[in-house]
Amino acid sequence: MGKSRKTVPDFFDETGLDPVKAVTGARKVSSEEEKKKAPDVVKKKAGFYIDADLLDRFDRVFYQLKLEGVAVGNKSMLLEAVLRFAMDDIKKGKKSSVRRMFISR
Repeated sequence: MGKSRKTVPDFFDETGLDPVKAVTGARKVSSEEEKKKAPDVVKKKAGFYIDADLLDRFDRVFYQLKLEGVAVGNKSMLLEAVLRFAMDDIKKGKKSSVRRMFISR
């Protein structure tokens, strides 16, 4: 009696057919999901220690803008905008308000 030469399928093979997709078909992307597509910009989570009073002030400004109907989006978007203004200000050199804060200390 000879040995059976049947090969056992590799159920964890990534290149084979997906049984769920084979039965249900490929998933279609809704128009809402297309609108929410991730931006091309790579973002990283940043962790910083910020003065509690300054953070409270930031929160109040964020919610005030929301109440006024400004399309702020979220706190990350507001913080990015604030940082961009600060970085542009620092490029002014000696005329920079941000630089003056550190020089006057």
